[in-house]
Amino acid sequence: MGVFIRKAMESDVDPINRIAATSWYHTYKEIYDTEEIEKWIDRNYSPEALQKHISMVEGDRNYLFIVALMENNIVGFMEMKIKNQIAHLLRIYLNPDHIGNGIGTELLRHGENWMLSNGKRQLTVSVHKKNLPGMKFYEARGFRFKEEIEEDIILEKNLAGS
Repeated sequence: MGVFIRKAMESDVDPINRIAATSWYHTYKEIYDTEEIEKWIDRNYSPEALQKHISMVEGDRNYLFIVALMENNIVGFMEMKIKNQIAHLLRIYLNPDHIGNGIGTELLRHGENWMLSNGKRQLTVSVHKKNLPGMKFYEARGFRFKEEIEEDIILEKNLAGS
């Protein structure tokens, strides 16, 4: 079972919405209450918000929105943007049933290749300080602590040697 990575399309909004919701409940159920999670998902990942977002970033060279597919089903997605000469990993979300299968690593690898092809070597990601599995994932892939801002830990990775 291989993983296929491609750009997100407007027709992907329903599976992306489902993955965002299941991922948020899985990751943040001990951090936020259900109402907060539902508001966040509705605001950021409703089908309408996703449709608008995907069409807005289509063709934007400073933005990457990709999905991971297994057996023609979307099982995860990643967003990354370049701002002020730095690549920012905005999110990697996976269907919780597929965590630990290398899909997140494959999405990250695609993102790193994209940023390198755009001449960027520095990558940052913001992780909620109570999201210990997320922090372990990024640290295992070479990210290091940069700073703490409110409830988030900012991690960075320099790909200068790549």
